[in-house]
Amino acid sequence: MQHSRRGAFTYDVMKALWDLPARASGEMLLSEPLGYYPDLDLMLQTELPGEDVKGDRHSDLFMAESEMAGRTIGHIHASGITVGTPHTIDVEIQRLYDRLEQFKMSSPKVYLALRDLLKQITARVERVPPEAPVPSHGDYKYNQFLYDGNQFGLIDVEYFVQAEPSFDLGKYCGHLAPSAPKHWSDTERSNEARRVFLDAYCQVRPEYRGARYPLYESLSLATRALVVTWTQGRNWDYTAQTLISLSYERLKTRWGE
Repeated sequence: MQHSRRGAFTYDVMKALWDLPARASGEMLLSEPLGYYPDLDLMLQTELPGEDVKGDRHSDLFMAESEMAGRTIGHIHASGITVGTPHTIDVEIQRLYDRLEQFKMSSPKVYLALRDLLKQITARVERVPPEAPVPSHGDYKYNQFLYDGNQFGLIDVEYFVQAEPSFDLGKYCGHLAPSAPKHWSDTERSNEARRVFLDAYCQVRPEYRGARYPLYESLSLATRALVVTWTQGRNWDYTAQTLISLSYERLKTRWGE
């Protein structure tokens, strides 16, 4: 049951996803939307059993989810669903700029590093033509799935938009890198999960060329650095700088490398 002011929108999204051939064939698993009641602003849906997928990069479950997530978002991008407002990369960049100013005095090193990174991202955006928009999840990360011991079920579709395909892909992969790796193999496994995810996606959408993928993955990592700076947990400064360095690396890595 969902009771929010986004109930009507979420119902439209879930109904469109429920009607997809990939859902009917078992390639996608999600709750069935049962109805929306405008007088109560209430949406009803079936229960989706399962538990959150933990962030253990070494688990076989994490790797299996990465493969399934690649196929799932491929089916969504290829679906032709028209629900959702346009969402551009300019919105993502401006959101970071707006939040960045809060840390100008309290975290000057992170502020300067992120400001310079955003300048480079912005300059590259102007040189790379935008991709044709597709129906997009809008908040695609590994924690947007539940596992019931047999299948992975997709949740939280209330941020559905029409965006470049690299938006969902970059956000997902930007959250695969561990924020505090305990061993070098943690990073290696996250890179393997990234490859598995993208390969699975391209099996569904072989026409995808990844023109703006580096931009969106870099933005995802930059956003994580900003969140770390905001929460200021243990070793936050080191973690933020590490994520910024990886963001630079991803920005300069061409698609397919």
